[in-house]
Amino acid sequence: MPGKDLITLFFDSKKNANCILEIEKALLSEDENCILESIEIVKELVTQIFERKMLQESFGKDTSEEKFKDWLLARYADFVSHLLAYLSQSEKEIQIKSLEVLLKFITLEAKYPLANVEQEDWFFPKLLFKKIIAVFVSEDLDQCETIKHFKQYSSYVDIKFYTLQAVANILYQKEKVNDIFLSNCFHLLTLCCPSSEDSTTLLSTEGIEKPFVLKGKCFSKLFSNVWETFLKCELPPSLLKKVLVFLPKKVMKHFSNPYLLTDFFTELYSRGGLTSLLALSGLFELMQKYNVEYPDFYIKLYSLFDVNILNSKFNSRFFYLSDLFLSSTHLPAYLVAAFVKRLSRISLAARTECVLKIIPLIVNLLIRHPALTVLIHRTDIKDLTDDPYDFAAIDPAESKALESSLWEIKTLQSHYHPEVSRKAKIIDKELPKLELDFTSSLDISEEDVFRKEFKRSFTEAHTLIENVTTQKNMFVISNKHFKC
Repeated sequence: MPGKDLITLFFDSKKNANCILEIEKALLSEDENCILESIEIVKELVTQIFERKMLQESFGKDTSEEKFKDWLLARYADFVSHLLAYLSQSEKEIQIKSLEVLLKFITLEAKYPLANVEQEDWFFPKLLFKKIIAVFVSEDLDQCETIKHFKQYSSYVDIKFYTLQAVANILYQKEKVNDIFLSNCFHLLTLCCPSSEDSTTLLSTEGIEKPFVLKGKCFSKLFSNVWETFLKCELPPSLLKKVLVFLPKKVMKHFSNPYLLTDFFTELYSRGGLTSLLALSGLFELMQKYNVEYPDFYIKLYSLFDVNILNSKFNSRFFYLSDLFLSSTHLPAYLVAAFVKRLSRISLAARTECVLKIIPLIVNLLIRHPALTVLIHRTDIKDLTDDPYDFAAIDPAESKALESSLWEIKTLQSHYHPEVSRKAKIIDKELPKLELDFTSSLDISEEDVFRKEFKRSFTEAHTLIENVTTQKNMFVISNKHFKC
């Protein structure tokens, strides 16, 4: 029997109450189209039940009416349970539809509360909403894709506030957490950052004498507390990197007390690698925006400059942040010279695609700090043996970089790769007035370098065999006529 007819029968007489069981049976079908249709039927059925106030407490009802109301409440609870289960369903349409209907139930419970509440005051069905959030922060299933469907609702200020409140309650009650739970929490919390566009509420304020008002201080305190609790958890390395990228730009400015993050970033610096660099990014933001003093910042940054991190898969992030940290023209010349010289030395052992990123960064630092041009013009230093630069120095101030030269870049002019050789020759000319487009080189990968060379056309490619040693079955090839 079609769903619409079942709804009509149900409301015609209590004798047809079991029609609701037929609808529930269809909801549990294994056919996707049947489930989608049944979800829509459940939505219409429950909406009419609420609008007719069939679930509300009412004094003076006889025993049979009370039993029928309790039976309806049980069926409603079943519908909610099934829809919550479908939030973890692999079929995207079923997920989206289930979430839509559950949030419709939120609006119905707010307008027609299941318990006695003051109708002139704002009421939000926290119990049902917490069940939805609990599914999002599952310990067993990665719900990141499901949470994406929730994003369209997170712009409502009431949803944003009660999401934070629900996550806070769940976090406080957890004694142990796993990586899946933490990942789900993070993706949900990223939707809850305040925005200038936050103004409307999901729940209607019509007829409410005391509507919901999002108070800045109250929200900021809740927002800070949730994030502080979350950051105290032992985050897995992959998630920690995402958190460290997200915190400085999106979260920190909404903290009631951003200085509390200083210890968090300082502790993470000791872990090394990209984690250390991203931790310094957070400290840099605190220094710039909140005047936090961290005198060893550039010493710690200097210690991170080694060939391993430059050759890592995260080197684009490393170069981007390094350029940002060294962007101020007020940095002392000896300090920037130390970074320029260290990059130059590392370039001799770095992969080709890294060298193609190092050279533009060095050139931009030279343009940014004209006092460093002495490193180009000094010609009395030819190689490592007569270079006063101390690569092993921990403090940039003690490296004697400003007394050195960029002979390493001169050496790169003989690099096997023609693109590196070409870029390295820029120091032989007058430096540009404007900085190079450094960001365009950040996306260069090893595959890009190979692909570009593979497509290169050769005008002449013959070789000359100068000598053949038959005993060893070897021959020497000259490529002096090899042009590309």
